[in-house]
Amino acid sequence: MKICLPIKFNETTSDIFWISIKSEYPELSKVAVSTLLPFATTYLCETAFSALTVIKNKYRTKLNLESDLRVAVSNMKPNMETIISKAQAQVSH
Repeated sequence: MKICLPIKFNETTSDIFWISIKSEYPELSKVAVSTLLPFATTYLCETAFSALTVIKNKYRTKLNLESDLRVAVSNMKPNMETIISKAQAQVSH
């Protein structure tokens, strides 16, 4: 059973919707995705720049930013339980 396109559009994000109908409407899907792509890349660029300004301030002028910036702009959530369980406790001297 096919889902009506307006319903499917309202249930998913626009990028997922247009990619999902690529087989039925290849030209329309191609135009829609190419129209949406600059907004996604602009958003990611703005997010990275904002994170960079927070990370690199006058109190923290570290030159190697790659790993900090990668964590700041990632949409993945860390599994804190696993990270904590693998951490080694600091022993006293």
